Order: sequence, then structure tokens, then C-alpha cells
Amino acid sequence: MLTASCSAALGFVLTGVAVLWAFFGRRGGGLCFEYVPKRSAIKEEETMDKMNKLYLEHLAFICEVHHDNGTRFDLDGWCYEHIDHLDGWCGTKACAVGHALIDPYFNKAGLYRFSGGDPGFEGFRSWDAVTRFFGISEAAALWLFHMRSYPITKGDAAARAVARRIRKFVAGGEKIVPKRWVDEAKRNW
Repeated sequence: MLTASCSAALGFVLTGVAVLWAFFGRRGGGLCFEYVPKRSAIKEEETMDKMNKLYLEHLAFICEVHHDNGTRFDLDGWCYEHIDHLDGWCGTKACAVGHALIDPYFNKAGLYRFSGGDPGFEGFRSWDAVTRFFGISEAAALWLFHMRSYPITKGDAAARAVARRIRKFVAGGEKIVPKRWVDEAKRNW
């Protein structure tokens, strides 16, 4: 018969074995680093309090002063190397968030680029990283940065349109995000 202290110790050991099994698994003894965090837990009514306006303002500034001379502005992808066989141009194309990924100010704040160009922040990737880093809802992220929310998606005109929308959002907050994007976020998140 086990005493209470022996029973507790056995439970502790079994829990430890379960944790080790979860880390080492059946993958030949190596650690498994495929942890994928849960989706953003930021609720829409909390986001304006948590939104990092300085980061959004800095991103708006980057977009406003953008000129397609080094990195081309293109809402079609985060940040990627591109070779255009039609005009012979070779270089980096990036959307607004992609430009943040290659900006030292944002890198120092913890925003980074995964191989393949996706944004990363605190272990989150892609749209989850964007919502966490800027402290905005999924609907706001889609409305501010998704290519389908703009009629023009390439070049300086598109960059300036994104800058104007970011500034409008900073001034008005989550309540100005169109219902279409709130619905889109609910369907896709």
C-alpha cells in the first residue's frame, strides 16, 4: 500500500515522463521544435489599448517615403527575392509588413523574417505575428495590409495608399474597420 507522499512522488515522476515523451517523442531521440502557438488572443475591444501606435506610425512613414528604387513595393507577398524576366529587374519585393521585416527599427523591436519571407514575432508566424506585433485585431490586419483590400497593389501609389489607411486607423481605431473585413477575419481565423 502506497502512502500519500509516495503516491504524490509517483504522480510527479509519471508527469515528468509524459513531458519528456512530449519533447522527445518518437523522432529518434531528438528534440522536436514544432511548437505552434495558439492564434492571437487579442479581443477586438481590447486592441486599441494594446496597439503600438508608434510602430504603425513608423510603418506609415516608411510607406509614405517609399520609392521603387531598391526594394519594390508589392502587396502580393510578404518579402521575397524576385527576378523579372520581362524588364530584367532583379531584387527584393515586399509589402508594407515586408518592408517592416527588413527595417532595423522593427528588427530591434522583435519583428523578424522567417526563411521564405513570412513575418515572425515571439514564436508566432504570418498573420498571427502581424496581429501580435502591432497589437491589432485580425480584421484590422487584413484591412490594413492584405492585397485584396486595395485597388492598386504595386508601386509607390500602393505604398502611399497603405500609409494613408494606417494613419486613418491610428486616428480612428478598430471601429473604422469595414464590416467586410471583420467578417473575413471571422471566416478565416
